[in-house]
Amino acid sequence: MFVVSALGSPEAEPREASVAALGTLNLFGSNIATEDFAALKKMEAEAIDTLFVFISHFHLDNPQVLLAFQEILAGFEEDDCIPAVFVLHGDFLSRPFGHGSNDYVTLRTLFGELGDLVARHPRICAESRFVLVPGPSDPGPGNFLPRPALPASIVEPFVRKVSRVSPMSNPCRLRFGTQELVVFRHDLLRRMSRNCMIAEESAGGAGGRARQAAAVHAMVKTVMDQAHLCPLPMAAVPRLWAHDHALWLFPLPSFLFLADEVDPYVTSYRGAKACNPGPFPDEFGFQVYYPATGKAEYSQVVLE
Repeated sequence: MFVVSALGSPEAEPREASVAALGTLNLFGSNIATEDFAALKKMEAEAIDTLFVFISHFHLDNPQVLLAFQEILAGFEEDDCIPAVFVLHGDFLSRPFGHGSNDYVTLRTLFGELGDLVARHPRICAESRFVLVPGPSDPGPGNFLPRPALPASIVEPFVRKVSRVSPMSNPCRLRFGTQELVVFRHDLLRRMSRNCMIAEESAGGAGGRARQAAAVHAMVKTVMDQAHLCPLPMAAVPRLWAHDHALWLFPLPSFLFLADEVDPYVTSYRGAKACNPGPFPDEFGFQVYYPATGKAEYSQVVLE
């Protein structure tokens, strides 16, 4: 009989060590020469006015969501601060797609209304890029990972009115200079907690916030140690084996955006940072990422 007193996985290798060991080999997929890194680093440091906005659970059929988003756009234009990128995560309906008899037409119409809203802000419409990341209940072929981008026919009314739109897969990857950002929309904490063999003990007491903080730390640590966005059995989360490499996390990203069902958080592990904007309809909160400093800040809209 073997008696196990402790069980763990190897710690994640810091991003700097992995990048140095890889040398000129670039696993991210972009064509950036090593000699360009110094110039890109300088560009990053000077981009003090550049920011990315991350919003999750962007339910287009919720009028309050669109009203809060209108306030966000108006606030950025009023402050003369135009985000480089808006990353909008699904689900884009408050109910699973297909549960209504006319969901295709409904979602297509709602994307047209979103286009009208953005078009009322000419600078944002012209200068910002909108990245659309599908959620688990958005239209797509089955309940597995990775998920393909939203169908072009559904987002066409939005694309027609806003020129810089990028429907992306889930997960997806963004690059700014030398920084590599990984974006993943999934109810990951709930899934991993359901498959946890030993309940995570909270270090700060019995409060809900302390328990969530401990669970989030354990989840982020596991994901980064395993170098995989969803280190669960295939029976728990089905995956397309031929595309499983889209979920790999080696080397660790500069920043990991995990759009989850739980309250917002910003945390770090082994030099890599991770954050969650939280469900937008709950408190109309979102994360703003500043590439120049490598920091994310939680912001919130208060509707009158």
